[in-house]
Amino acid sequence: LFCCSTLLFCLSYCSRVWVGTENLILAMAGAMLISFGFGRALLGQRTRQQVRSRSARRSQPGIIAEMQKGFQYVRRSELMRLVSVSAILFSVLFFSIALPFSKAATVQFVDEDTLASFLGMFNALSTGGAFLASLFLANRAFARFGIMPMLLLLPVIYLIGFGTLAVYGMFAVIVAFRFIKMLWMNGIAVSAWQAIFNPVPAERRDQVRAFINGVPSQAGTFIAGAILLVGEQAFTPQQLYLIGLGAAVVSCIVIWRAGSAYKNSLVDALRVGRPTLFVADEEPFGGFQQDSTTVNVALEGITHTDSLVRRTSAEILGNLDDPRAQDALVAVLDDTESEVKVASLQSLARSEVSTAMLEVASHLDDPDADVRAQAIDTLCALTKYQRGLNIYLHPLLKDSDGFVRCRAAVGVLRFGIHSEARDVLRSMAVKGDMDDRVYAIQAMAEWGDLEAYPFIEGKLNDQTALSPVRRAAAIALGSFGPKAISILLKTLSDNDLGVREGAVQGLAHLSPQSVDGVLKKLADPASEDGALRVLELMPTHQVSGKLRKYSQGRITSALRYHDFWRSVDGYVQDAPIQLLTDSLRDRARHDSLNALKALSLMNNRETISVAMDNLQSQNPNQRANAIETLETVRNASFIRPMLEIWEPVEKVQANGQLDEILANMLENELDDWLRACAAFAFAPDIYPRASKILSHVAQIDADPFVREVAAQNLEVGEIMESISTLTIMERILLLRRVPLLADLSPADLKRVAAIATEHRFLDSEIIFEQDEQGDEMYVIVSGEVRVLVTSEKHTDKEIARRKAGDTVGEMSVISGSLRSATLSAVGDVHLLCLDQKSFEGLLRERPEVSLAVMRMLCDRLQQASQRDDAQNT
Repeated sequence: LFCCSTLLFCLSYCSRVWVGTENLILAMAGAMLISFGFGRALLGQRTRQQVRSRSARRSQPGIIAEMQKGFQYVRRSELMRLVSVSAILFSVLFFSIALPFSKAATVQFVDEDTLASFLGMFNALSTGGAFLASLFLANRAFARFGIMPMLLLLPVIYLIGFGTLAVYGMFAVIVAFRFIKMLWMNGIAVSAWQAIFNPVPAERRDQVRAFINGVPSQAGTFIAGAILLVGEQAFTPQQLYLIGLGAAVVSCIVIWRAGSAYKNSLVDALRVGRPTLFVADEEPFGGFQQDSTTVNVALEGITHTDSLVRRTSAEILGNLDDPRAQDALVAVLDDTESEVKVASLQSLARSEVSTAMLEVASHLDDPDADVRAQAIDTLCALTKYQRGLNIYLHPLLKDSDGFVRCRAAVGVLRFGIHSEARDVLRSMAVKGDMDDRVYAIQAMAEWGDLEAYPFIEGKLNDQTALSPVRRAAAIALGSFGPKAISILLKTLSDNDLGVREGAVQGLAHLSPQSVDGVLKKLADPASEDGALRVLELMPTHQVSGKLRKYSQGRITSALRYHDFWRSVDGYVQDAPIQLLTDSLRDRARHDSLNALKALSLMNNRETISVAMDNLQSQNPNQRANAIETLETVRNASFIRPMLEIWEPVEKVQANGQLDEILANMLENELDDWLRACAAFAFAPDIYPRASKILSHVAQIDADPFVREVAAQNLEVGEIMESISTLTIMERILLLRRVPLLADLSPADLKRVAAIATEHRFLDSEIIFEQDEQGDEMYVIVSGEVRVLVTSEKHTDKEIARRKAGDTVGEMSVISGSLRSATLSAVGDVHLLCLDQKSFEGLLRERPEVSLAVMRMLCDRLQQASQRDDAQNT
């Protein structure tokens, strides 16, 4: 803005010499073309929200529908109703001075050159003044007086200006009036006006703006035009100024009322726990959002009857540099709700109010453990002296709560070795329950106990240890320097997702020392996904060349597997062949996604990440839009060849002999799982050469699972669900028909099949009984199961039957409650069983299973509702 204003100022004097007044319109057109170019460049830099809106474009309503939604919100909001009225009035006021100003300038400067020079100089000075006001005055004014008073000054300026013009209608008065109005409007009032929309929920904000800008503002423009058109003939200039004066009076009243409504909206935001309303985008609690009104609302909220309002207010006050905020935080330490006290203690720690140490120390014996723990951390943040701190913290080393003991130990140890505190942590890490061990490991890493390194490494390597303990150990090792890199790199291939994520965080903490080792792990299929996750959390600009090379390799691999998939997909699809084709397609898509992840680390991270999410959607429109988005990013030519992997493909004519394809895969394929699928699909009773090749594979293949599958295929020759024990591959085929697991990839189903156990029940045999503790769920392989409920009125009433492919017993496993029904076998029943620990691990690692569980629970609730309705009828 400053550069533009300076340019206009110079042009105002040089136009007659260099450009000529008649050519200024060409200069304006050139500036607009340059602006258009900048706009196009900005649109190319898509943010996450822009890409999401693009992906959902086909399902989004048009501008009229958006404005209708905005209108519905405005109707319900007192603040937005007043804003709509003020938008009409501001439009009337704007044009009520703009057009008289232009007319007066034309009369004053008859020569077009002098008129152009005057207008250029006026616009340059008013724009430059507005720039300086927004830079040096706006934030200070908002913080001192508030947003609404600063906005109220705009109609006050109109009021004074039109009042003066009604008495002294001189050109100098018009110029001074318009100059002050333009300076205040562009420098301060526009920012305040935009801030009014902050209380509107984010998902409705654009719709409300669209409505107000599209309807009330345009209506005000129309009204102003009609007044000036009629008034030029029917009224004198002074009478028109009196009309503007009346509009200014009404605007002052409306904005005054809007100030009260704005305050009420802020209180409502506190009531629903939206502290982000008080946070500016540029920096936390900066800019015009830390205005006088928001500060006062937060201060008043600290005594609100609603505990959520008090807690949110305490969170906000800790970020405000205001003595009143500090006093309020100390006062709220006596709140009846623990969460409010914790929020206040956290805020006091951030504000570093050392004068509050005694008040903080008084809460070290609070009945709530969370309050005691936070009081310890706050006291440590407020003091720099060891002796006094040890006096307060030493008794808490024997606190009944493990987390409090750990926080006290860390507080004491921050000044050096303290044998009792050290022994407390080590004892908890060895003898405590799961939570205590996690707390102790975290505390030892935070303190930096170098002697504890072998112990923590041992916990990570202990496969029998609980997952949260191993995860905490992996994260903690990231605090011990480069010597932990090798063990963390190894952990990237751990079977437990939580432990792998802990290793990711530990390696990211060791950046950049760990980056070379992480890059090498990209070549290990078992560690590849974890290595990419680590790279997402560290700077990668120095290794962009290696990432590009890796991405090129993944693209080549993805296209190869895609070609394999198309060659196999053309054949008749029995269950083993379908398993192979699905595995090939999953592998192609997995490699293409990893290629995109690597490319996103170099540029376009947000755009590519959102496009990847949409590529995996079940909605074909979202996938199509994701492909379209990827074709516009940087390196699009690099990405484009593999986009066909995600496009819909018609079934192609089979090319070549299937037995040749399967034999080639068994001989040359590097992926163990795909070789196992090929061995499973290579049926000896169909392909004459299969027996010889499978015999060879069963003897020499490097992977024991592939050898096992080949040997089993030779012995069985066909799939049979009635045999005494199912093979892993046969379990996978069964699990693929289970709705609960339908979204898992074949490779993921292999892990499920490997941990499942088999059970058989005879006719009328009880599988489990109502009201007993349930820690297992079952998948029905064959047969049927009765679901029986016992109540006071009915004995063993059958309410449902489950058939092959259904899951039973999962409700108790998910909720931890007692069995809600008895299950009885109908004929011979064959079941696969997953214990609670295995199923919970599956839910943690595969969110799609959690979604399937929710869909299943909804179906069960609907069925129960229908049964109740039928009984009532």
